This record gives sequence, structure tokens and C-alpha cells, in this order.
Amino acid sequence: MNRRALLTGTAWLALVLASGVAAGAQTIPATVDAPVEITFYNYNLASTGIGADGTKKLIAEFMAANPNIKVNAVGVPGNEMSACIQADVAAGKGPDVAQVVFADLDFVAGNRGAHALEYLIPADELAAHFDGMSPNGLKLGILNGKTFALAYTF
Repeated sequence: MNRRALLTGTAWLALVLASGVAAGAQTIPATVDAPVEITFYNYNLASTGIGADGTKKLIAEFMAANPNIKVNAVGVPGNEMSACIQADVAAGKGPDVAQVVFADLDFVAGNRGAHALEYLIPADELAAHFDGMSPNGLKLGILNGKTFALAYTF
């Protein structure tokens, strides 16, 4: 698996949280050679119908393409996501990735230890991943000049 595949597989409104990755201290590895488990909080999974079904399909496809990565997906209602992240990070068991609503992005990025993609992905790989994406869509996930989230639902 390469970093681009990881980004593509998780290209939803997602924040990489502080579960062991310090800003600038560690990057996403070029390959995942040993089994890894990540926890993913997602509000689509807390619903029924196409949102949950589509998200389950994306997760299954990601894990099939990346057999060393197991995604532990947790459905959390959107209106409870910020509080859930805050409580779980304080308890030392926060998610690795979370889907949040844009209204909570500033709080989660500024107060819950989220790390910008620029700290995790080499600049050339990140630019290649962003190629072809809507510039206005990309702007939605930028805070203080860094990308903390990627739009997923439009």
C-alpha cells in the first residue's frame, strides 16, 4: 500500500488525530508491511440507508486493497461526534481518523490534536493526490494554511 492509496481510501471529511502521531515527527509509511488497526469514527455508519451502505463498501474496498490494514469503524451520530472525540481522546482511546461536520472542524483541529496532512504526507505526493480535486472543495478543509480535512459528501 502506498500513501496515495491511503489518502484515496480515506478521502472523506477526515481528521488524523493524535493517537501516537506527533505533528512533524512521523509520517505515514510508504508501505504497510505488518498488520495495523485503525479506529475510524464515522457519522454515516450511525445512519441507515445509502450513507451507511456506501461507507461500508468504501471501507471493505479499502481493506481488500490493503490487507495489512484493519479498519475498526464506529458509527457516531454527527451531532455527538465532537463530544465523543473529546471524551475518548481524554480517556486515551480516541480514534485515528474521524468524519466530522465542517462546523466542528476548527474545534477538533485546534483542540483535539488533529494533524494536518502536510505533516504526514510528502508535499509532492499530497499535490498529486489533490490534482483534479475541486479547489473550492479543498478549501473547506484548510485551517491556517494547512489541510486538516477532505470533503467527502459532495
